Amino acid sequence: MMWFLLMQKRLLKKPSFIVILLLILPLTVFFKLTSSEKSGVLTIAVHTVNDGLIKNFSSSIENVNFIQCDSEEEAKNLVLEKKADSAWLFDKDFEERILKAAKDGIIRPCVTVFEAEENTALSFSRELLYKEIYPLFSYQAYRFYVLERFGTVDEEILFEEYNRFASGPELFVHKNAFFKNGSNAFLLLPFRGLLSVWLMLCTFASVLYFMKDSKRGVFIWLHFNSQIKKYLFSLSMILIPLVSSSLIFISALICSSLFTNFSGEFLAFILFLCSSILFSHIIFLLCGNEVRFCAVLPLLILIFLVFCPVFMNIHSLRFIQYLLPPFYYLNAVYEPYFFIFFLIYELVLLVLDFMLYQLSQIAKIKTL
Repeated sequence: MMWFLLMQKRLLKKPSFIVILLLILPLTVFFKLTSSEKSGVLTIAVHTVNDGLIKNFSSSIENVNFIQCDSEEEAKNLVLEKKADSAWLFDKDFEERILKAAKDGIIRPCVTVFEAEENTALSFSRELLYKEIYPLFSYQAYRFYVLERFGTVDEEILFEEYNRFASGPELFVHKNAFFKNGSNAFLLLPFRGLLSVWLMLCTFASVLYFMKDSKRGVFIWLHFNSQIKKYLFSLSMILIPLVSSSLIFISALICSSLFTNFSGEFLAFILFLCSSILFSHIIFLLCGNEVRFCAVLPLLILIFLVFCPVFMNIHSLRFIQYLLPPFYYLNAVYEPYFFIFFLIYELVLLVLDFMLYQLSQIAKIKTL
């Protein structure tokens, strides 16, 4: 405990450490504000001959700005010119095709989605489209079934019975089982990815602080009777500065409404914290000194942002993603089966880190 308090006191006197901790506060406020603004998340260009669809979308879908277009070309050009994120092109026979699909089972494409790129928000926008179209098909399928089996029934009675047996105000609700507040949490998903990259940055800084202290002889008076104890002490010293970072990390998740459930979040975070320490320590041991370590940090941050599912999920070059701790964390939070791969990854990092640590200690003895 005394070690912990002394190290925390020393770190809180470092301006660079305070700056890293405070980076997350404006980021949290920014994402919270932009996600609450309708035009701050997605802009969808829509072409349809039915003006009622646009009004229905605008009233039922939050956080999305819809632009009505007079032609398909106009909608596509808005996407190509980066003025819209996606274009929904409804066929002129949209309603007729829905009726045929419900009545005869003849399914023909009725909406074309035009996108210039793939990312998390656009994947969600397609789910919103499904959510709006499916009830139209569902009601007509129910209506034709009743009419075919029981004959002519008053339309008002049909609609009342349909709503009575529906599971809620919406027949289909797009909602992740872990989310407590629906779509808004999903739209904030890039924030979790940025938080994970920020924690990696904190870990790199913690490793650098420890290595500088070791080089200055701060721990020279400590003696260990085994290499394992010395190795564990190194990891514990790297962990101490991350306690403050961890508290801010969890607080930011809670404030942004991204916190899912305690057990899943806690296990995922502990694994991520340990893997980030081991990964950062491995990178330092491979670099050999502070100068080379600092030189590769910007490249590593860029790799995290590009190859981990922060803004988009790249399905190519998986072998690079499998090397990165944020990749496992961001997947494990929402996919429980990913914890198995996370544990295997953790063990591999631990073995590799300890081997490199042993080799570095042997190299130091030979140098002396």
